[in-house]
Amino acid sequence: MCCIKDCNVTPSPSSKKGYCPEHQREAKQRWLAMIKAKGAASQERKAKFADILSECLDDGQVAFDACKPTPIVVSEHDNPIDDGSPVVKQWVGMEGDCGMARVLIVPANCSFAVWCRNNGYGHTDDCGRGLWLEIAPQTHGPAVQSYERNLAWAHAVGRVLSSHGIDHRTWTHQD
Repeated sequence: MCCIKDCNVTPSPSSKKGYCPEHQREAKQRWLAMIKAKGAASQERKAKFADILSECLDDGQVAFDACKPTPIVVSEHDNPIDDGSPVVKQWVGMEGDCGMARVLIVPANCSFAVWCRNNGYGHTDDCGRGLWLEIAPQTHGPAVQSYERNLAWAHAVGRVLSSHGIDHRTWTHQD
């Protein structure tokens, strides 16, 4: 008998689940509808991730451009090992200290991190705990190495990720 309650039809020999031909067609239609719904949900999720990444890029760039780094003065002294010796030459670094900032998405196997990796926006860290985002502010010249600008960018990207419930860490390095 068919595995559906109150169905007394004998299952067809090709039925692996024990359905009669009518219920086998119904089960296949339900299964196909489920697969189609999962595909649509996957496409929606991918579009959402693309929107999140775009928001990260936009907000990060705004923060990077809006940041006004504290200039630094570099001095060359007559005696390089004596800071009290007369200054021979000075340079002003308008972009402040040199440094960089990066964003690590944790864990590396969360769906957003997997999407980023599969679309070329990141790579896993050496221990496989997280995914380094491989996105950066759109700039050239000395601003690229500005610690304060890069930090502002990373914090803005982090705020976007946090607003979407994506766990992350911000990493900085000052030269």
